[in-house]
Order: sequence, then C-alpha cells, then structure tokens
Amino acid sequence: MKAFRIVNPPSLIGQGRPRSLTREYEEAIEDFLDEYSQVYLNEIIVFIWDEFDINVARNTMSRAIKRIKLIYKRVEPVYRDQEDDLRVR
Repeated sequence: MKAFRIVNPPSLIGQGRPRSLTREYEEAIEDFLDEYSQVYLNEIIVFIWDEFDINVARNTMSRAIKRIKLIYKRVEPVYRDQEDDLRVR
C-alpha cells in the first residue's frame, strides 16, 4: 500500500514480451490456410519466412494457430468407410 498509495495494484495489461506474430501475420496465416487447408506446420513457418522474413519457432506457430482457432479435425469416424464384415463390434 505504501508503494502505490491505493489498495488495488495497477493492472497487468500490456506487460510482458510483445508477440512475435502480430495480428497482421495471423491474418496472413488465415488466408494461407484458406487457400491451402492441408498444409503442415513447417510449411506455414516457411510461408511466414518467405512473405515477411520472420523466423518463427514451431511452438510459437502452434500457439498462434490455437489463438486464431484454426484447428482442423476429422469429423467422420474411419469405420464408416470400412466394409461391414471388417468392423469390430
């Protein structure tokens, strides 16, 4: 209380290291994934390197994709494509 002269400390918004992938880069990733939906994470990293000359770690790219909510998962189970006599019951 002596340091701030108030009961509540200041907010922590805006503190910490700035993101290496800004919203501009995330929009470029979204556009790239709209055009090429079946790319690997390494290919997205190469795209960012080619377009913006930024070296991004795999973990950073993975977090950015999670942040913009671009996770593609298979919707249909595999067993629907199998024949009836091969199914496990």
